Amino acid sequence: MGSFQKDDIIFRYREVGEGTPFILQHGIGGDLNQSLGFYKPPPGIRLISFDFRAHGETKPIGDISKLNFYAFADDVIALMDHLKIEKAVLGGVALGAGVAINAALQYPFRILALVLIQPAWLAGPMTDEAISFYSKVVHYLQQYGPLEGRKRFMVSEEYAELEEISPHTAKYLANQFTRSHSLELIARLKR
Repeated sequence: MGSFQKDDIIFRYREVGEGTPFILQHGIGGDLNQSLGFYKPPPGIRLISFDFRAHGETKPIGDISKLNFYAFADDVIALMDHLKIEKAVLGGVALGAGVAINAALQYPFRILALVLIQPAWLAGPMTDEAISFYSKVVHYLQQYGPLEGRKRFMVSEEYAELEEISPHTAKYLANQFTRSHSLELIARLKR
């Protein structure tokens, strides 16, 4: 386990294997364990993942206005610089895929290829419907705290609707209540 510092934030990262660097990133509310659980690198691949701002063991949260794709992409490049990696394959799930796309657009000369898993918001900003689900999670967290908030969210009409549309997403949002520092990290869900 390693760390690097940027914007007075200590970012946690982990590497597995040796060879071509492949930086694989987690989704919103996840951490590097999510990414590392998706893919076991074969020989010749150096798999790297880190906790985004306001995620996992990366602390402190820092400036909440930087909880966006642009700053996260800059953080990926800062990790590459820290590890002295000139070019890498970038990938991610959901938010991580969105960050990989943003990094490729901002820094095309640093990217070898993209691996995108359930990319977040390819065609534009998050829909109003999606925003309403995240807003409900924030509401329940702020109003009732993690344990009671999760119980109330899971019996709400919104949760039932989401579970019908996308059971995976419903479960994922319910798990936001159980993440470490869920109250402290409400900003990531709002942004």
